[in-house]
Amino acid sequence: MKDKNFVIGFIFFIFVIFLFNSYFGVTGKQVGGRYCEDSDNGIMIYTAGRVFSDIGTFNDRCFENLNEIREYYCTEGRYGGEYQVENRVSSCGVGYRCVKDISGDSDACMLL
Repeated sequence: MKDKNFVIGFIFFIFVIFLFNSYFGVTGKQVGGRYCEDSDNGIMIYTAGRVFSDIGTFNDRCFENLNEIREYYCTEGRYGGEYQVENRVSSCGVGYRCVKDISGDSDACMLL
């Protein structure tokens, strides 16, 4: 009987490890069934970036005027668990201007 319980426990252990690896073993961040990956790794206004997620693809974009940029990035959900796409409008700074289509469809702030 001990051998049977040991085998069942071992199989359960292997199954749990398999589920863990298949759930978390992807590039990018996946928790709670949501996926989010940022090509420029965060809020990097001087690097053109793109966020890939299960809800769509979002490119960094010049905002209203060429002095600001809307930067997309991944964050952990406000209530824990799922990762999500967030965005922030940032000033490019003195001497910088937002330039369109630096990397494909993505924009970035560049020194003038």
